Amino acid sequence: MAAQEPAASPSPVPEAAPATTWADYNLTGLWEKDTRRSDSEKTLFDVMEMGWVFAQAAKLLNSLEVVQDSSNFKVITAASVISISEVYPLAGQTVPQNRRDMRNGSCEGSVQLVPEPLGVQLKLRFEGQPSGSQEEMFRLDGPQTLIRETRLTLDNGKSWSGKTVYVRKR
Repeated sequence: MAAQEPAASPSPVPEAAPATTWADYNLTGLWEKDTRRSDSEKTLFDVMEMGWVFAQAAKLLNSLEVVQDSSNFKVITAASVISISEVYPLAGQTVPQNRRDMRNGSCEGSVQLVPEPLGVQLKLRFEGQPSGSQEEMFRLDGPQTLIRETRLTLDNGKSWSGKTVYVRKR
């Protein structure tokens, strides 16, 4: 009786490579803030020395629209007296923006796709009072959840970090 050869083990199925190009990682959609899973922004308003009216209006910013096409990454949100619409070239150039706190002073920013952790990194630098920088990382946590991690650092040494969770509306 001939010895039986062991059955060949099945070849492992290769895992799909993570998206590493803008075309593979598109965050386009209308996103609704999940306040229950998001960090409070009260300390942010204190660090930025925002007035009561502006802070109240900022609390109403509960939706975020992201529009990404072949050349730009656009972030749009509005509520009450606050309206933010920023366009960033996917090629990574730094471009002028309006200050999000509506104060006088310059602001410029850029975006880039980063591989680890996979997401879109937005960097802002703003001058005037107060002056500082802000970094935001946008990343998907499944197809229906967008995580936005923010780190604000003012030149006077004050800082704030927080996470905002959004659920896809469309």
